[in-house]
Amino acid sequence: MKTAMVIRRVPSSEVRRLLPLYKEHNRDQEWIFENMEVLLQKYPELHIAVKNEKIVYSGNTIDELIMLIEADGLEPENFVIEFITPKSTSFLL
Repeated sequence: MKTAMVIRRVPSSEVRRLLPLYKEHNRDQEWIFENMEVLLQKYPELHIAVKNEKIVYSGNTIDELIMLIEADGLEPENFVIEFITPKSTSFLL
């Protein structure tokens, strides 16, 4: 069974709104990658939430981390969340 690919054009106003968020998210991901050695020492086997190249929250579990973020009235989607481990791990949220 074939599926059809649907391509939709994103309005330029939406691109202008999302582009800075995308760039900020990428910058925070790069910061985590560049600082992984230090993070492994300070936050081993912990989940961290990063915003503007700073660790804002950390927790033992993803659920704990999300609860901490939401307890402050914030949205987890506004952070880069990463599990700090020397093992190769990927999560899709």
